Amino acid sequence: MLAMFYFGCNSVQNNNSDSSNKNISSNISNNVKIGDYQNQPLPKDLLITLETTDFWDNPAVYKLSIKADGSVIFEGIKNTETKGIAEGKISDDKIRELLREFDSADYFNLQDNYGSDNCPSMATDHSTVITSIQIADKKKRISHYLGCFEKSSIYNRFPPKLYELENKIAETVEVRRWIGERK
Repeated sequence: MLAMFYFGCNSVQNNNSDSSNKNISSNISNNVKIGDYQNQPLPKDLLITLETTDFWDNPAVYKLSIKADGSVIFEGIKNTETKGIAEGKISDDKIRELLREFDSADYFNLQDNYGSDNCPSMATDHSTVITSIQIADKKKRISHYLGCFEKSSIYNRFPPKLYELENKIAETVEVRRWIGERK
């Protein structure tokens, strides 16, 4: 719930389709399962990223990346306790847990952009979260406007599995230590 608050306080950027939000994964099959790396060495090219955007309500704006060796790079851009670059580390077990979350979200089969063109219900003045993963020469990037909701409720983000994954990434690296407690 706290992670939902982090992202719920973030802002929106223009989500019109443009070339910068296109899928960078031209060779991805619909059956990619990154959880296959649970019992073998992690590919050295593994890179997971998460980025939040800015808007009028002063959200925490930051970028973070997680590499195969567990190194975490955080860049506080705006409204974060830590400004600039900070580093951390997570365990192999935490990385593998994140990979299971990517599989659970069926990440490689999700659309590249969730915004005004494909949301069941829209609300204004929300942030966008951009996630990506590179693993074993496979790449995928998703731009997710957080004002995208299920048709039945403005309290249920759409798609829910992607929203859960975004929160899990933030929780796993303990992003609160860098952005601070959100009011």
